[in-house]
Amino acid sequence: GQDYTFNPMTQAAANPYAFESVLRNGGIATQDITMHVEVTEDATAANAFSSTSNVLILAAGEQDTVAANATFSPINGGSYSIEIWSEADSAGAGSVYTYSDTASKITTITDYTYGKDYDLADSYWRIGRTDGGLEISSTYDIYADADLYSVDAHISDWSVPGAQVYAVLYEEDIAGGDPILLDQTDDYTIQSSDLGAWINLDFSSAFTLTTGTTFRIAIGSYLNPIDTVGVNTSGLGEYTAQGMFDKDGVYSDPIGTPGWYTISGIPMLRMNFDPGSVSAVSDVKQEEKGKLIKIIDVLGREANNAKNSPLLYMYENGVIEKQLIVE
Repeated sequence: GQDYTFNPMTQAAANPYAFESVLRNGGIATQDITMHVEVTEDATAANAFSSTSNVLILAAGEQDTVAANATFSPINGGSYSIEIWSEADSAGAGSVYTYSDTASKITTITDYTYGKDYDLADSYWRIGRTDGGLEISSTYDIYADADLYSVDAHISDWSVPGAQVYAVLYEEDIAGGDPILLDQTDDYTIQSSDLGAWINLDFSSAFTLTTGTTFRIAIGSYLNPIDTVGVNTSGLGEYTAQGMFDKDGVYSDPIGTPGWYTISGIPMLRMNFDPGSVSAVSDVKQEEKGKLIKIIDVLGREANNAKNSPLLYMYENGVIEKQLIVE
């Protein structure tokens, strides 16, 4: 399974933490190697779990995968530090050495938040662009039924207030086809306070995620005269677990053909199972927009209520609305 850095207790209880390593003998003699795991509860600094693998005998240059003999089921919420290392005994000679580096990981048991990012932005994807809009997505495996109320997304600090974004829920196609669209939020208008911060995008009603199914959440935006908005990424993951939907065919050949692509960066997108999260969204459409400054088309040219073409209405408080008037 995937590594979840923010894991609801309900999911962790249904899918206890399992630990694996790939061990390689880089020496010149046969080694008896054992993997060790220790988990520490950060709030108390107490050991919460320890386990080892069975002894693995590796000849020089060989490698293999081992797993800990026990799994970890957290009892308390909060953050846990995980350390994994191996020890070797040269062909049973009785001299035990720690020959590997220690791999360190952190996971947080939550009430409602399901996430894979490391809570620290290291890159981003531009999703509102001059040449087309993108959706950036991440997949989640569901181990216990849960109601999804909203999606949390971390917005890049260079984004322009007034840009519009939305969240989407997909189900993965077990036959290997494109993700299946299930639901989409209303557009949300980016505020100055959202730059470099988390926003919450709620669905009109809760969607029940069923056990044994893989779902995908995404954040998207629109073609715009300027690069208006980005979503941050944090860490690297499996290519097949993250994706980009090029809905306007920016990267296609020929240009203009929508398509799905895999990406390595983990988007800062989290599932939110909190019923109270739906009240966290503040939509500027319900506020006073101020005076209309100008109307432009998607190429940035001034327009005057043209029919059958998408137009951008720009207001004095920074709000930008996308409208399509059909004749």
